Amino acid sequence: MRKRIFRSMCLLALTAVILTSVLVSAMVYARSFTEMKTQVQREAALISVGLSHGGEDYLGALQIDYGDDFRITRIRRDGMVLFDSDAEPGRMENHLSRPEVQAVLSGQWSGEAVRRSETMDTKTYYYALALADGTVLRLASTMRSAFGAVLSVAPLMVFIAVVVLLLTLLLARRMANLIIGPLNALDLEHPERDGAYEELSPLLSRIAQQNRSIGRQMRQLTARQEEFRLLSENMSEGLLLLDRNAAILTINNSAQALLGGDADRDYASQHFLQLSRDLQLQKLIEKALGGDRAEDTLPFRGRQYQVIASPVTADETIRGALLLFLDVTERQQAEQMRREFSANVSHELKTPLTSISGYAEMLAGGMVRDGDIKMFAGRIYSEAGRLLALIQDIIKLSRLDEGTAQEQAEPVDLYEVAKQVVERLALPAAERQVAVTVEGEPTVVLGAPAMLDELMFNLCDNAVKYNKAGGSVTVSARPTRDGACLAVRDTGIGIPHGLTERVFERFYRVDKSRSKDTGGTGLGLSIVKHIAQIHGAQVSIESKEQVGTCIRVKFPPN
Repeated sequence: MRKRIFRSMCLLALTAVILTSVLVSAMVYARSFTEMKTQVQREAALISVGLSHGGEDYLGALQIDYGDDFRITRIRRDGMVLFDSDAEPGRMENHLSRPEVQAVLSGQWSGEAVRRSETMDTKTYYYALALADGTVLRLASTMRSAFGAVLSVAPLMVFIAVVVLLLTLLLARRMANLIIGPLNALDLEHPERDGAYEELSPLLSRIAQQNRSIGRQMRQLTARQEEFRLLSENMSEGLLLLDRNAAILTINNSAQALLGGDADRDYASQHFLQLSRDLQLQKLIEKALGGDRAEDTLPFRGRQYQVIASPVTADETIRGALLLFLDVTERQQAEQMRREFSANVSHELKTPLTSISGYAEMLAGGMVRDGDIKMFAGRIYSEAGRLLALIQDIIKLSRLDEGTAQEQAEPVDLYEVAKQVVERLALPAAERQVAVTVEGEPTVVLGAPAMLDELMFNLCDNAVKYNKAGGSVTVSARPTRDGACLAVRDTGIGIPHGLTERVFERFYRVDKSRSKDTGGTGLGLSIVKHIAQIHGAQVSIESKEQVGTCIRVKFPPN
C-alpha cells in the first residue's frame, strides 16, 4: 500500500506539472499573439498617418527602424506590389488574391489574415489598411506556432518538472509514511481504542466485534479441547485418531502405553508405523481407512484388548480412522470361569445323581436283598444330602455374584460369631477327634450378620474336615490399628506349594480323593472370598503341606 500511495502521488505530481506547463504555454502564447496583433494594428495606423505626410521616403526610413520586427508592404489596387521591406517589389507576385487585401479593396477600412508556415513552424499575422491615395498598406509580423512556443520553453519545463518531481518524491514518501504509519500502529486486539482516522471507525468497530466473537469461539474451543483432553487422558481405554494417510492426530496415554510408545515422545503428525508395526493392527487400520468398520481381539502386554476401528467421514469423504482399545481380559476370564463353572456344576451334580439313580434302579428292580435295603437307602440319603448341599452352595454363590444376597450392614461382633460357629461344629469336630478353640476379644465390624456367619462357618468347617485325628483348630478375632482381623488356623493336611491361591476357585479341591469322605462341595472358599469382597476385606492364606493352614480375613475400619 505504501508503494501504491507513493507511485500515485508521483504520477499525480508529474501529470500536474505537464498539464500546467502546457496550459501556461498556451495561455502565454495566446496572450502574446493578441499583443502582437494589437501592436501591428497600432503601428499600421501610425505608418498610414506618416505615409500621408512623408511619402515613399518615409517607408524607406521605417524599413531601417523596424528591421525584422515588422514587414511593410504597399500594394496597388490591381494587386501589384509598390513597396516591400523584405523583398524587391518587381520580383513579387500579385497580391490581389490575399484575403486581407481583398477585404480592403471590397470597401472595408481594414482587413486581417493569419497564415501558418508548416515548414518554418511559424504563424504570420497580416493587417491591411486603405490609404488616401487608393493603395493598400499592409503590415505583417511573424511569431512561432503554439507547438513551437511550447518546444521553446521545453528545457525550462523539464527543469521545473525534475525539481517538482524530486520534491514530490520527498513529500510522497513523507505523506505515505504519515498515512500508513497510523494504520501500521493500529492495535487490532483493541481496535476501538485507535482514533487515527475517523473514516476507519466503522471498520474498526466491525473488527472489534469480530474479535469478541472470535474470542468467545476460541474460549469455547479451548474449553472443549481441554474437556476432550481430560476425558481422553483419564480413559482407561486406549484412543487413537489417524488421518487419511495413517498419520497420528490424537493418542491418549493408555493407547500409547499399551502400544509400547515412549512416554516422553510426542507422536502427533507421525505415521502410525513409528508407534507400532503390529500386522493385525495394520490390517484393521487399512479396513477402516477403506471405509469398513473392523474389530478384533488382540493381545497387548499380557492382556486381551478388543480393538474397534471405525472410519471417520465428512461430506461422504473418508478423512481418517478412529481406534478404540477396550480391555476385555476380565470379561474373557469371567467367560472362561463361567464355562468352567457350568462344566463343573454339571459334573458335580451328575455324580450324586448318578449314584442316586443307580441305587434307586437296583431297589426298584428287586436286585437288593432285604438285609441291604437299609444300607442302600442310607447311601441314597447321603448322596441326596450332598446334592442338596451342592445346590444350596451354588444358589448362595449365584446370589453373591448377582449382589442379591446383600443385607443392610450393622455392627457385628466377630468374637461372638466365632463362638457360635464353634458350638455348631462341636459334634462334627468331636467325631473327627479335632479340638476347636476360640481366642481373642470382642471385635466389632460393620457388615451383614448372616454373611459373616457363613464366612466363618465355611472357614471353620474346612479346617475341621481337612484336619487330622487328634488335630486342632484355633479361631481368633482381634481388632487392629487398620480394622479387624479374623484368623482360622488348623493342623490339617495343608496345601502343596503353589496351590494356595487356587483353593478359592470354584469346585477346586486339593485332595480330590477325600472329597467324597468330607462331603465338601468345593465352593466353600469361593463363597468366603465373595463375602470378604462384599465387606471390603482381604483374604490371605499361609499353608505348609502336612503341617497346617492359616487363613486370615482383614476387615477395614468401620
